[in-house]
Amino acid sequence: MIGKDLKVTFSLLFLAIFISFQFNSMLLDKFSVFLVLVTCILSGKKEARFMNPFYLFAITPLSLLAYVNVGSFYMLDLKHETYQLAILNMAAFVFAIKITRGAKNVPYYAGINLSSHLIVHAIILYLLGFSARFFPSLSSVLWVFSIGAITCAVKSKNKIMLVFVAFIVGSSILFGKSKMIVLLNLLTFLITYEKYYIKTLKQRRKLLIYSLIGVCFMIYAFSFANKDRGDYDANDGLHYYSQQGVDWSLDASFFLPYMYFTTAWSNLQYVTETQTKSTEGLWTLKPLLGYAQFDDDFEKEYELESYSSFNTFTYIVCAYKDFGFYGSVFMSLFLGFFVKKVYSKYQVSQSPFDVAIYACVSLAVVEMFFSNHFFMQSYPFTIFILMKLYRFFTSPRVINKSVVLN
Repeated sequence: MIGKDLKVTFSLLFLAIFISFQFNSMLLDKFSVFLVLVTCILSGKKEARFMNPFYLFAITPLSLLAYVNVGSFYMLDLKHETYQLAILNMAAFVFAIKITRGAKNVPYYAGINLSSHLIVHAIILYLLGFSARFFPSLSSVLWVFSIGAITCAVKSKNKIMLVFVAFIVGSSILFGKSKMIVLLNLLTFLITYEKYYIKTLKQRRKLLIYSLIGVCFMIYAFSFANKDRGDYDANDGLHYYSQQGVDWSLDASFFLPYMYFTTAWSNLQYVTETQTKSTEGLWTLKPLLGYAQFDDDFEKEYELESYSSFNTFTYIVCAYKDFGFYGSVFMSLFLGFFVKKVYSKYQVSQSPFDVAIYACVSLAVVEMFFSNHFFMQSYPFTIFILMKLYRFFTSPRVINKSVVLN
């Protein structure tokens, strides 16, 4: 028996696809994207957790809705076919999350709930993550352990450990060069905080405020996050881009965030028009090839040419290159399946390791408008494997199979 909620979801997504494929109208294409966004919001409201994949993924259709060509030197006028490709894949991803059965029974492991044990795990995981700088060939794997360190430390509810978390997050902000790591650390803290601290509606509202503050922080982070390029002045930067034909009337501080928020759709269209040679599954296999140290052998096949200096491509480009226009849906369905399995495990599990896995997957979902972190960078799969192995070797004793809902 199909539930009412699933019927609504299916109806909205089917309507979005039907309208886009039935009518060659930019206005109706935008309306179809809006329907996908509405589906994400309505589905997200049904979830017990605020930091759920529907809300996180909503950023992707929102970025497409916000797309306006502010300068043809950097952006393209999106075509009807590009909207069709986007709508088809976004709808498939949301639908897969909706219909995939969630986890019901999870093992309860000894050694991951007492505060003293959690502190030890946090220190060990941090040291493993820190060791990445001494082993460059393993750095792409080892760094994810630091995410487990944050989740263990926050769950311990030990004041010294919370200072320790503040140190990790603060260090990434002040001394790190990667906006992604800063965002991941902040997202990990919010997700773990919601899991182990949020119990009331009032507390959930506070979390919403913290999240909005985080969004504001992200917008203004572009000033200090371009360290390799030197200090960035928003007004000087906008003056430079204006000389390239950009028409921007809003505050200069919003220009770069907007460009990173939207230009990936230009690059997706550019790839579909100019780089049509199929990679025949190589993007899908890239995580496995990377673990086996064979991905460098296919470096040329993985090259993507962007339309401008803003070189991001949305999550859809990997699926398109591997499987073509309609075949790309299969990757979106798989990602929806994987995200739902990880999210549902996070919901019912008491383990901070499952929270760490979901935190990394959440970042990949947040940035699906921007890139395909699942197959381009692989860390959502890497942390899934490493946390399972770490728990196997450090907490092998299963107490029971009961489900614990927080």
